[in-house]
Amino acid sequence: MLEIIVILLILSADQLTKAIAENFLMGGEVVSVIEGVFQFEYVQNTGAAFGMLKDGTMALAIVSAAASLLIGALLITQRRRKPVPMSALMRVAASLLLAGALGNLIDRAFLGYVRDMLSFVLINFPVFNIADSAVCVGVALLLIAAFFTKGGKAYIESIDAQDRARAERKRAQKAALAAESEGLQPAEPEEPAPAGGEANAPEREPAPGDAEAQAAGGEAAGEETGA
Repeated sequence: MLEIIVILLILSADQLTKAIAENFLMGGEVVSVIEGVFQFEYVQNTGAAFGMLKDGTMALAIVSAAASLLIGALLITQRRRKPVPMSALMRVAASLLLAGALGNLIDRAFLGYVRDMLSFVLINFPVFNIADSAVCVGVALLLIAAFFTKGGKAYIESIDAQDRARAERKRAQKAALAAESEGLQPAEPEEPAPAGGEANAPEREPAPGDAEAQAAGGEAAGEETGA
């Protein structure tokens, strides 16, 4: 619910301000809010955010659509992820990114350009809109959540742990397949030596020569006794 509220608010504000700027500033009018600092002026932008990548409407529309699908899937699958779900701040950040991408995607898909109207003339900054601002704020919040909050750190660490476990499973599978393809069998463990050394060793069967030697020795001993 939190994500839906954020996305709807940003999208509504973005499209409303664009419609107002298009209706009242189309003729090149400029409305100064703070003289020499901030003003409203209408610009049709065929590039990316803040006027970058001019005349790349189609490519940027494809990128925006792909990013929207990716972020939407992330929000759906990761908000209840086990064992560690996305934190609330991370979900808000992702929602801002999605709303910003959708806001400009709507303009590119239906108009062929993006409507910009916010201008910081103090620093000669490119004209932008609320969708651009949502993307920038979303990125900043995502970085803060990932590296400076307990929930964000736990979420990132759990992803790293799962990635390491997945990589270990893949290595084990590759090793097993390699061993199977080479016909290798796991070595059988050696049986432990019997305790007690030679005392417990199995008795050796006498060889035929041993019996004859014993008989000859017995006869010689008998002759000496008779003598």
